Amino acid sequence: MTNSFWQVPPDSTGKKLDSEQLTVGANSVERQRVVAMSPAQVNAELGRYFAAPSADVTATTAGVVLAVLENPAGSGKKLYLDFIRAYSNGNNVATQILFNGTRTGGDAVTPLNLNGGTASASVFTTPAIGTLAYTGGTVVSRDRITASTLVLPFDGKFVLAAGQSIGVVLTPLAATTQNVANFAWWEI
Repeated sequence: MTNSFWQVPPDSTGKKLDSEQLTVGANSVERQRVVAMSPAQVNAELGRYFAAPSADVTATTAGVVLAVLENPAGSGKKLYLDFIRAYSNGNNVATQILFNGTRTGGDAVTPLNLNGGTASASVFTTPAIGTLAYTGGTVVSRDRITASTLVLPFDGKFVLAAGQSIGVVLTPLAATTQNVANFAWWEI
């Protein structure tokens, strides 16, 4: 088996496709090598995959919102949500994911680029994590968790256009409940 290449249109004098040449019976054939990667892996490699650090909030009242992901108006990019993760050590905690609500309050967070070799910054300029209010909007998901983690995998199928947002609202029954939430996404 030897390595070889073949040139492809439209510029068949330039780009080359890598392959292996082997003999099958009396025929010389090319075997193409393919590497499959998920969209998240591709965007991480390109420096476009981000995560918002987790908030660790002790609930002082019911209706604690832990994280809001906002794509600013005029950003020129779309945010492709990979997953939302929420945790509570409380009993029977109502969990809601809301789309396009209105946020008030919250602590600023700098998104982390998960490709340490790139300095690409996120368009996510108004991050909010902590005890804040996120009201209105459309309910995407409702669940109840008891001392567990809820992971909602979207795999890029939930897209936030410029000016849109998504938030995690946890409503604990006890005021001492520990709550954590975060997002991961890529931007194009």
